Amino acid sequence: MPLRNINDLERLKKINAALVSRVERSMDQQGNAFSLFQTAISLENRVRTRTEELHSTLRRLEQSNIDLSAAKENAELANLSKTRFLAAASHDVLQPLNAAHLSVSALAEVQTSDEGKKLVRQVERSLETMEDLLRTLLDISKLDAGVVQPDVGDVSLEMLFSSLRSDCLPVA
Repeated sequence: MPLRNINDLERLKKINAALVSRVERSMDQQGNAFSLFQTAISLENRVRTRTEELHSTLRRLEQSNIDLSAAKENAELANLSKTRFLAAASHDVLQPLNAAHLSVSALAEVQTSDEGKKLVRQVERSLETMEDLLRTLLDISKLDAGVVQPDVGDVSLEMLFSSLRSDCLPVA
């Protein structure tokens, strides 16, 4: 073989090696580009999925807010109805209580014995206690309705204990 053929053969091998190297680099770059493309598509799909999940969650939250608002409105209406009922019931019960007071007063006038007068006073105190409880219930309904504001102050415990003593003495 002539020297020239050996040189040509070596040159062809070098050219071939360079071309193979270039093709391999190009394939690697294409592989990397393809890999990046696949990653981009995958990320885009994940972003789309997450966005749909967020929209779905947002819609559920909006519906929950609507439901909570409706429930709050219903609760406020029920509370207002309760307040109106308490006011009406307390007022209606006070009328027969006042009639009972009048009857007990008339009974007190005809009592001659100490025992009878003592029983009349006890019934009067019981009626007063009932009236106080009903007035308290009426006041609570007015507080609920916002008609009156609470007046914080001192309370006489002597009156409270005296009332309890007279109410509970017969039972004790």
